[in-house]
Parts: sequence; structure tokens; C-alpha cells
Amino acid sequence: MEEQEKYIRALIELHRGLERQGPGDTDYSDYIISQIPELPTNPRIADIGCGAGVGTLFLVDKFRSKVRAVDFSREFLDELINRAKQRGLEHLVEAIECDMGSLDWKPETIDLLWSEGAAYNLTFEGALKAWRPLMAANGIAVISEDIHQTD
Repeated sequence: MEEQEKYIRALIELHRGLERQGPGDTDYSDYIISQIPELPTNPRIADIGCGAGVGTLFLVDKFRSKVRAVDFSREFLDELINRAKQRGLEHLVEAIECDMGSLDWKPETIDLLWSEGAAYNLTFEGALKAWRPLMAANGIAVISEDIHQTD
């Protein structure tokens, strides 16, 4: 466990103060949103592995609906909360500090699941297994991941 804690501390220090903690781009996120089917009014949204919340705030801006923002790092979530307050959006952000592989939410309670560059923490297959039960019947999952190729 000590080795994992060192890794987490190093990861937080590496990304402290950065707008994004991983891959992503607002223009591409706009494109992705334009390609998905219409969501219900006031969709139930989760940003899993949200980091400091660039994706969360993007989703809040797009849908004007509450977003559950999940991350293991209190520091990243505090940055998200501060950014949301600066924009007057804190009432639409629910910051949740927890293990994204152990969400104890009711089944079928997410209309849009968003995860940018975080699924690798559970393995992509593990993330799908953990998150699938949370998806509403017509829910949409947008999960991006870096692909690392080795020879």
C-alpha cells in the first residue's frame, strides 16, 4: 500500500495546478457531444475520474444539469469546487471522493457517463464491468483512453 500511496502523491504533484490531468480537448468534446443521441431533459450525468474537473464543467455548461464528479484525489476535487464557485456553478457539481471502481450508486441511475483518460486505473474491461450496471436503459457512455503500444 505504501508504494501505491507514493504513486498517488507523485501523480497529484505532477498535475497540481494544471487545467487537465490527462488527455482531452474541448473542441473534440464538443464534437463527441454533437454525435450522441439526444439525452433526457435534466440528464443524470457522472464524470468518473474527473481530476480537477475540466470535463465536469464542460458538461455542466453543455447540459445545465447536475454532474456527479468522481475522483480519488481530494486536492483535485477541491480545485474543481473552486473553479465551479468562480463560475457560479457550484450548485450543479457534486464532488465525490472515492474509488471509481467501487461506486455504490443505485443501478440504472446514469444517463451520460463521461470518463476522460481514467478507465486504465481499473483496466478498460474492469471499468466497463464496474460502470455498466449504473447506466440507464438508454444511457450513453463516453470513455476515452490513451492507447499505449509496446513492441
